[in-house]
Amino acid sequence: TPPPTPPPTAPPAPAATISIQCPGELPVFETVVCDIVTTNTASGSWSVPGVAAGTFPLDVVNGPNSIFLETIDATAIGERFTLRVTVTGTNGAQVSANHSFTVVE
Repeated sequence: TPPPTPPPTAPPAPAATISIQCPGELPVFETVVCDIVTTNTASGSWSVPGVAAGTFPLDVVNGPNSIFLETIDATAIGERFTLRVTVTGTNGAQVSANHSFTVVE
């Protein structure tokens, strides 16, 4: 008799993706909206080192996330900062994306 056929293996989970739509300039004393879209993610967070203290969670289950960035420090004009988004995919792998912006008048 032939050996039993092994059960089919499940295909690997697709990799997580991140898309950041955000202006390249952040006018001082104004608020800009950045949209973060993720797919195939289990969890996520965002941060802007040098602007906001800490890391903030993303709601990766309920679609796109809109975050609001603002600076009230006129001495930051001309400085460049980076929005960093990190997610954990449904396959367990971490993926990161960055978006840089400059503070302007």
